[in-house]
Amino acid sequence: MSPRRAVGAFLRFAVFALLVGVAFAVVLPGGPIDLDAMAGGPDRPDDGAVAPSGDAGATATATPPPRPLGESPWEEAVLTVAVRNRAEPGRNVTGPVAEALDYWADNAGYADYPAEFHLRSDAADPDVVVWYNDSIDCEDHGDAIGCAPLLEVGTRVDAPVDVQIRYDPAHNRRQVRNTAIHEFGHVLGVTHCEEPHWVMSSACPEPIPDAPNADERHLAWRDGTIAVYVDESNVSGNDLSGTRDQVGHALAYFASGDAEGFPANVTFVRVEDRYEADVTVAFRSGLTCGDDAVVCTEHRGRDFDGDGQLEYHTGGTVLIDADSDVDARGWYAGWALAKILSPGHVPTVFEDASYRDRRSEWWE
Repeated sequence: MSPRRAVGAFLRFAVFALLVGVAFAVVLPGGPIDLDAMAGGPDRPDDGAVAPSGDAGATATATPPPRPLGESPWEEAVLTVAVRNRAEPGRNVTGPVAEALDYWADNAGYADYPAEFHLRSDAADPDVVVWYNDSIDCEDHGDAIGCAPLLEVGTRVDAPVDVQIRYDPAHNRRQVRNTAIHEFGHVLGVTHCEEPHWVMSSACPEPIPDAPNADERHLAWRDGTIAVYVDESNVSGNDLSGTRDQVGHALAYFASGDAEGFPANVTFVRVEDRYEADVTVAFRSGLTCGDDAVVCTEHRGRDFDGDGQLEYHTGGTVLIDADSDVDARGWYAGWALAKILSPGHVPTVFEDASYRDRRSEWWE
């Protein structure tokens, strides 16, 4: 490896703040299902069912056209990337960083200069170090979740270059990957509000082209492989087998491609780690998202075109009352998953469902 060059130009640090939108859905006993979205009014399907007493009833963007590439600010043709996870060693950070590098290899036309990254997480003398720490040390970072120097053409590099990602216990693997994609965009000379907008736009001074909102897309995620973690810690032993069956029916219903109006290209992957999950299904007594709530949803994502509504979802949580009827938990999970994955295409089986419908073999 050639000797390191001193910094010959000021390196501007670009920061990335995650924009979060939250929606809660509530099922009241025998009453309506409410979705208080980030923008717009509540979604209130008619539901005249009366429950008996005691029932708490991503399409990836196209490859960009080539654009003239400038001279690389690096002396090396192949750049070694290391990962230093100081915040949570139990989290797999190397995996999402590898996916971020793959993204830029597949979308090199957005970059200012050609570069080839080689990931060796424990490299002793890397060109780029990805730091995953409890806090980040960048100029004017504010509440940013990551930062990296903007290496535009003409910049001279003093390696190793630091890419910083702030640890947040609420973030999942997908969000860490997207942050890494954003920050490596800066390493490749791509600044805020340049293409690809879905990941590089942040606090743009000028409007960027309006993009379809998540509830307007057939799938509210950028890809159809959805990792699901089921937290059974609050499920009683007597209810465990039935609960597993019920959640399994909901996942199989969507994955079959037979769910009316729902995207047919969704694949569910069960994971054993909440961090690895795109969507978590959990059970809790005494939900706080609404009076007498039996199921709630929360989803997170990014509003990259600045219109006040999310364009893609990046994480979601389904909370089901741990005291609810076991034989209705599949319906509750299915309804909530539909709202998180494809809010504009909820199958009719989840509309106007009666007490009996919710406890039937609705998935068949």
